[in-house]
Formats: sequence, C-alpha cells, structure tokens
Amino acid sequence: MDASLDKYGSIGASPYAIDVCSLMLETKRGVWAAQQPIKPKGVSKKKRTIGTVEFRYFTEVNGRFSHLLPVKDDDEMPTILH
Repeated sequence: MDASLDKYGSIGASPYAIDVCSLMLETKRGVWAAQQPIKPKGVSKKKRTIGTVEFRYFTEVNGRFSHLLPVKDDDEMPTILH
C-alpha cells in the first residue's frame, strides 16, 4: 500500500482503484450486509449507478457498534430464504 501511495499520491488516484457502495442493515433479528461496485451511467462523467444489491446475513458480526437494537426474549432467529 505504501508503494501505491508513493507512486499515485492516494489510493483513489490509482488506476487500480474500484469505487464501491457498502451497505449494512441491522434489524432486531440480525445484521445484513451488501457491497456493489459503482459504475459510470452512460456517457456522463458525473452520473454513476450501482447494480442489483444482494444482502447477505452475517452471524459472526461483533463489535462496538453491532447488536445495538433490543431483542425480545421470545424472538426467533430469521429464516434464510436463499
């Protein structure tokens, strides 16, 4: 990473950089996450878009800002459909 910073000045200026959109959703039943690359929209240099977002359920999420929502004692774990 230091070589990239020395050569290009920032990670964003590197020709290998990929802009992504990361989404996280915490519900009372768990944490869901998705990530999609951001692509140019048509010939415009300013307009950009992302593809179809597919959220995935993460059971191993831990940390300071996770599991902040209250959970009732009688709540069941979610059924994963896919």
